[in-house]
Amino acid sequence: MDFGECLRRQIEEIESLQAILEENFKFISPFCLEELVEAAEAGIPSPRVEFEIQALIENTPIEISFYLPRSYPTAALVATFSCPALDKDGERRLTAECARQASTWVGEACVYTCVEWVREHAARYFASRAEAAAPSHEATSVVLVRQYIYFHHVYSREKMRSILGWASDFNITGFLLPGKPGAICAEGLEENVRDFVEHIRRLPWQKMQSRHHEREEHPSLPALRAARIFNRFEEHHDLAETRATLRTRGLTEADAMLFG
Repeated sequence: MDFGECLRRQIEEIESLQAILEENFKFISPFCLEELVEAAEAGIPSPRVEFEIQALIENTPIEISFYLPRSYPTAALVATFSCPALDKDGERRLTAECARQASTWVGEACVYTCVEWVREHAARYFASRAEAAAPSHEATSVVLVRQYIYFHHVYSREKMRSILGWASDFNITGFLLPGKPGAICAEGLEENVRDFVEHIRRLPWQKMQSRHHEREEHPSLPALRAARIFNRFEEHHDLAETRATLRTRGLTEADAMLFG
């Protein structure tokens, strides 16, 4: 698809978005739709295509800023976010996950798909701000889990990069053992581990099996943080290192369940 065809498809999508979203759509770039059309008709390079879309999530306004590369939709769109319920960490994690999602939509007119994805998923990234703002005397228990997953093999560097990125996004500690067999220990807040593992399940695997699960209830987030056995998400080099790590940290049952 040449740049002219890409621009024509961008114009069609923008016109559709304006019709659907009305006042919730506005251009950032110093040009109007007519100038885009003129560029397409003249066969000249298009201006930078940037616009904002306003949405409402759980009664909280969120502003999504989009940038469309010249080769969009054959290149991924770029989205950033501004929202009073997002702290810097939540904004970073939401932006990173949206970028990963956008890479799966390449080839499609996907701006509205992205907006719908944000409406469905963004609220979970509000949690870090809510936790930080929660009164320290509030007696709300939190659950720490460790989930141990066995793989027939983990060789793909692309899969490993995704797993390490998701571990950062969901504040997961533990380890990844590449090779044959492969294994993961995912330690963190129960809902974060659940989402982390769900992302991993979406990747193609010859065999992926959850072999052990540990669950601990704690009175507060500081107590949960203190109970973590791992202080980061590590990439191990071989099976011997992983088994030694499990045993020295008192996780002999997990070692037996994972590797026999």
